[in-house]
Formats: sequence, structure tokens, C-alpha cells
Amino acid sequence: MMTATLMHPARARRSGRPPAEGTPGDRPAARPRRRRTLKDLKVTTKILAMLAIATAVTAGVTVVGTVGVSHLDATVEKLYTHDVAATALAADLKSEFALANYDAISATLAPDPEAKARMRQSADAGLGDVLTRAQELLHHHASPEQRVPLHRLLADVAAYRQLLPRIDALVDAGRQEQATALGEGELEDLQRSITGSIDQVIELQLQGSLASKERAEAVSATVRWAVVAVALVGTVAAVAVGVWVARRVSRRLNVVRSVAEALASGDLTGATAIADRDEIGQMAVAVDTALANLRVLVGEVAGAARVVAAAADELAASGKQMSAGLEQTSAQSAAAAAAAAQVSQNVRGVAVGAEEMGSSIQEIAHNAGEAARVAEHATDVAARTGERVAKLGTSSREIGEVVRLITAVAEQTNLLALNASIEAARAGEAGKGFAVVAGEVKDLAQQTARAMEGIARRVEAIQADTDGTVAAIEEISSIVNQINAYQMTIAAAVEQQTGTTGAMARGVAEAATGAGEIASNVSTMAQAADANSRIAAQMDGAVGELARMSADLRARVHQFRV
Repeated sequence: MMTATLMHPARARRSGRPPAEGTPGDRPAARPRRRRTLKDLKVTTKILAMLAIATAVTAGVTVVGTVGVSHLDATVEKLYTHDVAATALAADLKSEFALANYDAISATLAPDPEAKARMRQSADAGLGDVLTRAQELLHHHASPEQRVPLHRLLADVAAYRQLLPRIDALVDAGRQEQATALGEGELEDLQRSITGSIDQVIELQLQGSLASKERAEAVSATVRWAVVAVALVGTVAAVAVGVWVARRVSRRLNVVRSVAEALASGDLTGATAIADRDEIGQMAVAVDTALANLRVLVGEVAGAARVVAAAADELAASGKQMSAGLEQTSAQSAAAAAAAAQVSQNVRGVAVGAEEMGSSIQEIAHNAGEAARVAEHATDVAARTGERVAKLGTSSREIGEVVRLITAVAEQTNLLALNASIEAARAGEAGKGFAVVAGEVKDLAQQTARAMEGIARRVEAIQADTDGTVAAIEEISSIVNQINAYQMTIAAAVEQQTGTTGAMARGVAEAATGAGEIASNVSTMAQAADANSRIAAQMDGAVGELARMSADLRARVHQFRV
């Protein structure tokens, strides 16, 4: 009846019985599955993500820098291969034309025909070089703005080249004034036009070079800002992710630490309420599960302690009743011993009367009647003693049942303590405190079991002594009945006056023997009653120790807040 309180909650539910106190609502409900989010990633994955972001930032900076340098190289290459070459060609145009113009004027003024021919040939070759370089500049290096002055330059150089033979012909013909007018007029106009075209080409080339320089500087600035921007954005992203991961890990670890500190102080009401699925979330779920199991276990141990205390109280009450019964049995045994002594004395008196044969028949009848009454009284006393001893046997059996119940409770308490030790071992460092308590509970349960074994042995001894006492009382009753029968026979013999002295002597001798046996059996019964009293006193002490251990167990369990 009382063991149902100690049933495990799962077995209690299967059997249809309500679970022990402390079990309802203690176990956490199954957590619903939800979609994985960034906070559910493993801590290792989050740390590797920060490293990946830093690596990506480095790679981005490298890529942006490489691309920017490539663009810058292309701009510098274009500046060198196009602008520098074009500027050199434009400068060569100016110097070549100046030399060719000088040779042409020198040829016109040379008095020696041979020198004149040589100078004219040099001027013509110089003008040819000017045309070649202008065409190269036009086809390979000229910008759209430079094409107009270059085309004009080519036309003017061609006209200039054609005008020189005409001037030479006028000079050779002696028409110096016409030659001078042609040289100072059309030839000088062509010179100015050619020089202006070359200067315009050089000016446009310088402007293009300046634009190329500005583009190179812009590319360089763009590369610098792009590298700085990528590095800054990547650094901010890495720092943000790192701070987020660090704060989240630190905050959840502080929650788990607070719950663990509360558990160490005996508070089982806390919970982490963390549902993430990373390592910290899994640890938090394990802590919540361990706390729920500990709450159930403490409730069960508290229920077991109450059952043990109730059983100890019942056992103490039974022990008091047994002690009272044994005291009464001892008193009745003393009365029976006195009665037996009286019977023995009376029988000896009868023997003396029989030996003397001097007493009268009336005195014999009187003594026989007294002996019958004493025997009848002894029979009544023996019957009452048998009833008391039978009650003593019943009480000892009830004590045995209570002892077995307490032993079962101690065994189940030991089992619960073992389960608590296992759960504490699973909890690791967080469960060491409760493991110590579970060990003490186990030790108390073992001490209780040993105490109950001692009580059981003493109760068995009481039962054995009680059985012997019952047998002795039954034998006393039989002997007293025999004495009564003998006394009746003596009375009948006296009344009928048919007995002989020898028969009376034999009857008296038998009565004396029976009285001695009665006295011996009653003395044995008294000794057994004393032994039972001592055993009852020892059992009272054991019951008191059991009650003390039960109170200690309840006090230890009440240290936990569930």
C-alpha cells in the first residue's frame, strides 16, 4: 500500500496510478523543431566564418589592387607608346621643317651652282622627311583634333615643295624681283602656315599628354580609394560578425553559468531557456534536462523519506505495544511461578500427610480440594499466559512485516540514490554537488537496511522464543490438567474411602513430580519473557535510529528548491 508512493513516474503512469509528488510538470516539454538560422551554426563554423570574411577582405583588396594596377599600367603604357612617341614626332616635324626651310633659303641665295644644287637636294630631302613623319603621325598617333592641322600641314608642305623649283627657275632666269616677291609672299605664307600647323599639332599633343596624365592620376586615385573601401568594408564586416559572435557566446555562457551556480546552491527551479542548436545550445538543453530529472528525483526521494518516517512511526507504536505486552507477560509469568510453587508446596504437604497417615480423612479431603483449586487456578493462569504469548507471537509477526516493508523502502531508496549518482555523473562538473548528496542518501539507505536486518533477526528470535513459550504453556496446561484429574481422583478416593495408602502415596508422588515440572516450565517461561523484553528494548532503539535517519534524509532533501 505504501510502496506505490515510491513508484517511478513512468511506471506510475503505465499502471494508472498518480505519480509521486514533485513529478507533474517537472519534465520539459519536447521542443518543436524549427528552421535553422545563423545563430544555430556551430561555434567553430562561426569562428571560421569570421576567418573567411577576413580572407575574403584580403582577397578583395588583392584583386582590386591588381586590377587597378593593371589599368594603371595600361594607362602608362598608352602614355608612353602613344603620347611620348607622338610628341617626339611632332617635335621632329618642327626641327625637320626648320632645317629644310633653312636649306631651301640657303639654296636660293647660294652663288655657286654646285652648292645651290646640294642645298636644294638637302631641302627637298628634309621636306620629304617632314611629309613622311606627318603621315606617320596622322595614321598612327594623331587624335581626331590633330587630323585637321596634319592634313593642312601635308597640303602646305606639298605646295611649299612645289614652289621651290619655281623660285629657283626665276632666279636662274635672272628675274630676281619676281623670285623675291614669290619668296616673300606665297613662300612665307606657306612657312607660317606650316609652322602654325606644327605648333597646333604640338599643342594638341601636349594637351593629350596632360589628359593622359590626369587619367593616370585618376586611375591611381580610384585604385587607392577602392582598396581602402574594400579593406574598410571588409574590416567593418569582420568586426561586426566577431562582436556579434562574441556577445552571443558570452551572453549564453553567462546564462548557463548562472543556472549552474543556482544548481550548486541547491536551487533546482532554474532553466536556461536556450533553444539554439550549436554546442552551447546543446549544452543548455542538457542542463535543462538534468535539472528536470533532478527535480523528479528529489520529489521521489522526499516521498520515500515520508514513507520511511511513517513506517518508523508505525513500527515505534508497534514496539511500544509489544513492550507493554511483554511486561504483562513477565508479570503473569511471575504469578504462574508463585502458583507453581504453591502447588509444589501443597503436594509436598499431601505427601507428608500420606506418609504420616496420621491425618484424618477430612484433612486429606481438605488438602485434596485445595490442591484441585490450585490446579484449576494454575490452569486458568496457564490459559491466560498462552493467550498473552499468542498475542506476543502475532505482534512479532506484525513487526516482521513492518521490518520487511522498511527494508523494501531502504532498497528502493538505495536504488533512487544510485540513479541520482548516475544522473549526476552524466551532468559532469555541474552534478558533483548532487552526487555527494546522492551518496549520503545511499549510505543512509544502507544503514537503514542493516538496522532492519538486525531487527528482523531479533524479531525472529522473539518468534522462536514465543513459540517455545507457547509449547511450554501448553505442556503446563496439560500437567495442570493432569494434576486436576489426580486431585479429583484423590477426592473421589477420599469420599469413597476405597483408596489405599499405597495408591495415595503413588498419586502424591506423581503430583509432586508434576508440580516440579510446572515450576520448571513456568521459570523457563519467565526467562523467555525477560529475553523478549530485552529484545523489545533493542528494537525500540533501532526504531529510534531509523526515525533519526529518516528525519536526516528529509532535512537533506529539503535543502533543494524544486
